Amino acid sequence: GGFIFSPEPSIHYDVYEADFASLFPNIMVKKNISPETVCCSCCDNNRTPELDYSICEDQRGFISEVLKPLIEDRQEMKEIVDNIEDEERRRYVQGSIDAIKWLLVSCFGYMGHSHASYGAIKCHQAIQAFDREIMVQTKKMFENSGYSVAQGIIDSIWVQEEDEAEKFEQVCQRIT
Repeated sequence: GGFIFSPEPSIHYDVYEADFASLFPNIMVKKNISPETVCCSCCDNNRTPELDYSICEDQRGFISEVLKPLIEDRQEMKEIVDNIEDEERRRYVQGSIDAIKWLLVSCFGYMGHSHASYGAIKCHQAIQAFDREIMVQTKKMFENSGYSVAQGIIDSIWVQEEDEAEKFEQVCQRIT
């Protein structure tokens, strides 16, 4: 499953949140995760962390090809939505952003569905393996930059500044 850094039961003050935008869909696109590319018959490269599943290097997967323009369009809309003056147009664009988000979320979830026509549990597992690797690397980068981790779940991490911490935005830029 997805990764969780459990919080210490306490009241946490001055906490920063870092959230990856469309992390699972971006993993599917950037890592080429699709039913025909994970554990393909032509590659033996053990590219998936922990699981050592191979991922095809010869062809782009159906899922990554379908999701890439959706991710790009959503990001473009997120960059302009706050500057749209016409209220009706702004609501339309925000609705489009939200609709695309749920399409992307559904594409990940469908991968693990037992009756999915294109889903594959190994794809679902591979996505989560990459997520765990990314979250552990993110935790280490924050800790090396002077932060302690208060909590982390799936694609978000909450940190607190320790003595002489690097600026939060700079750490986030490096992580990105």
